[in-house]
Amino acid sequence: MCFQKRESCLIFCSICNAPTAGSRYGVVTCLACHVFFRRTVLNGTEFKCHNKLKCSIGFVVHQRDKIGPRLAKSKLSIHPGFKSLFRIQTKQRYQQERYGSYTTTTEKLDSIKIKDKIYHQANQNDIKSVLNMGFQNAIEWIYQLEYLFGEIENRNTVLAESGIGFVLIDQAYKTANESEKENLWILQNNTYLPGDYLNPQMRRKEAEVQFVGELLNTLCIPFRRLRIDSFECVFLKSFLFLSTNPESKNVCILELLKYTKFKYCETGVERFGELILLLGNIRCAIKSFYNHTKVSDLFNVKNFDSYVKNKLFE
Repeated sequence: MCFQKRESCLIFCSICNAPTAGSRYGVVTCLACHVFFRRTVLNGTEFKCHNKLKCSIGFVVHQRDKIGPRLAKSKLSIHPGFKSLFRIQTKQRYQQERYGSYTTTTEKLDSIKIKDKIYHQANQNDIKSVLNMGFQNAIEWIYQLEYLFGEIENRNTVLAESGIGFVLIDQAYKTANESEKENLWILQNNTYLPGDYLNPQMRRKEAEVQFVGELLNTLCIPFRRLRIDSFECVFLKSFLFLSTNPESKNVCILELLKYTKFKYCETGVERFGELILLLGNIRCAIKSFYNHTKVSDLFNVKNFDSYVKNKLFE
């Protein structure tokens, strides 16, 4: 039981995960969702999804609330820079989901179905496209950070290392939230890497199975156990890029601590510590990725396009 003031222990909306003070019509919702659905019912409005019910709720929230997550009306005051990064992340994930929906519309021999969603086993083209898209998103992230906090020292070096971490964070979040299977690693474009020998195609690819196992153990399991949310992903990504900027890194630390203490009033400090430790896991996963490019056909650097090669080895 929490003995702090009620305002600091708000529960969260069942629809969009925004802070809210209570339930309305028997469902825990924030004011924005309450008003939207109430107006929809009163007006008799009918909406039709143009993406076959595959839209991300994050995009819906982004469209409904273009000024950022609904933390603004609560007692928690988040640095506006991180709100803008949250919006960028929401947009990027929506674009990734849209791209994935075009490539996974039909079932194949290597496809699996999870929660009415089809995933194909990743090939070299999938790896190339995911890395290309990931580095473009990471560069957009860096530009926003520099706009907010000033120039990042050794930008190219930071991008080469942290760009992979940026990609892996999104993959870990997607895997933890979309897959109940413990032996799959899901990529941004709705393809997957198997992490066991049950798939006949993987029996002779011990290195790839081992790599996926390392990703699952170091990232997916902690993400799933802690139930990392989208806003915490914003902080984790920003930490990676701000490692060479002590002052900006301190701002990020304080904002993350403020956020965890607000959302988890009794265990916020402990959760903050676990998130900081998780950064070590992410760096281990980055190192594992670079090592894997030396032994894997699927991740062979020779198969990457020049754009990705330049970013990885600048």
